[in-house]
Amino acid sequence: MKRSAVSRLFHKDERQRRRAVRKLFELDDPEYLSGFIPLLNDEDPWFRQKAMEAMGRWLRDGHGEVVGMLAKSAYVEQRVLATRLALRSGEGGSEMLLALCKDSESSVRLAAWKAMLGVDGEGATAVIAQAFKSEDSGVRQAAIRRLSIMEVIDVNLLRTALNDSSNRVLDAAVSLVARRPELNEDSEIDGLLITIATGEEGPMRTAAIGVLASKSLGSPNIAALVLDLTEGGSAGLVSSLATGLRGIPWWQVEGLANKLVTTADDRLVARLLRGERSDEAVPIRNTILSDPSKSVVLRARLIEDLIGRRVDETTLDIVSSLSKSDDETLSTISRSLLSEANSLN
Repeated sequence: MKRSAVSRLFHKDERQRRRAVRKLFELDDPEYLSGFIPLLNDEDPWFRQKAMEAMGRWLRDGHGEVVGMLAKSAYVEQRVLATRLALRSGEGGSEMLLALCKDSESSVRLAAWKAMLGVDGEGATAVIAQAFKSEDSGVRQAAIRRLSIMEVIDVNLLRTALNDSSNRVLDAAVSLVARRPELNEDSEIDGLLITIATGEEGPMRTAAIGVLASKSLGSPNIAALVLDLTEGGSAGLVSSLATGLRGIPWWQVEGLANKLVTTADDRLVARLLRGERSDEAVPIRNTILSDPSKSVVLRARLIEDLIGRRVDETTLDIVSSLSKSDDETLSTISRSLLSEANSLN
C-alpha cells in the first residue's frame, strides 16, 4: 500500500495524486520523504506546498542534500524553508545558513539571520555583532531581540544599536534599556538616549524620554531636559514622561515642583498628582487648586481623585472655598468631597 501511494504521487490523474498526498500524510512515515522531493518543482503550487510540508515534517539528519536543493530553489518560499531546516540537516548546515544570509531576497536573508541568531552557545555574541553589520534593518532589529535575552548584555553592542540609522532599531534598543535596569549606570548610553530624546518624533523618542525621566534624580543634564519637556507635547510623550517620573520620588527633582504649578502641561500634572499620597505632593496640589488661572478641568480632576482617600486639612480648607465657586463643575465636585469628609468625622 505504501509503495502504491507513493507511486500515485505521479499519476496522470490529478485527483489520484491529491489522494496519494493526503494518504501519505495520514500514514506519517518519514520514509515517504524521498517521494515528495520531485514535487518541489511541480508546476502546481499546491503540490509544491505539500512537498514543503513533508520536508518540514520528516526531514532529519543526513538530508543535507535536500536542504541544499531547497537553498538553491528558484522559489523564495523554499529558500526560506531551507533556513529553518539547515541546522537540522547535519554537517554543513551552518555554511548553508551563511550563504542564505546573503540571498537576493530580503525575506530569505532575514529568515536565515533569525536562524543564526537562535543558536545558543559561546558564539552567540559574535553572531549578534555580525548581524548588526547587516544592511537590512530587520536583521539588526532581530539582533536587538536576541541581545535582549542574553543574561549579560554586551554594552558595546547596545551602543552600536543606539547609534543605528533605523528608527525601528532605535526603538527596539531603547526598549531594551528600559527593561534592563543594570544598564542605567552607563553614562555613554545616557548620552545616546539624550540625543534620541531631543531628535525627531517617533516611538523611540517617546521611549527614550521615559527612560531618562526615571533617571532625572541622578543627573542635572537629564533633569534639565525633563523640565523642558514638561511643558507639553504629544499624548505619548506626556504618558512616557509621567510613567518615568512616577517610578521615582519626582518631587525631589529640582525645579519640577515649580514647573508643575506654573507652566507644565495639565495632562502631566494630573498624571503625577492623581493617586499620589506623599506628604510632599500636598503643597503642590494645594497651590494648583488655589490658582484661579488653572483650568477648571484640572482642578476638578484633582479634587475627584481625593474622594475616598485621607485628605490633608489644608487641602480641605481650599476645597471648602471652591465649593462656593461660580463654576458648577468645580463647586459640585468640591461639595462631594466635603460631604464624604464630614461623614467620616
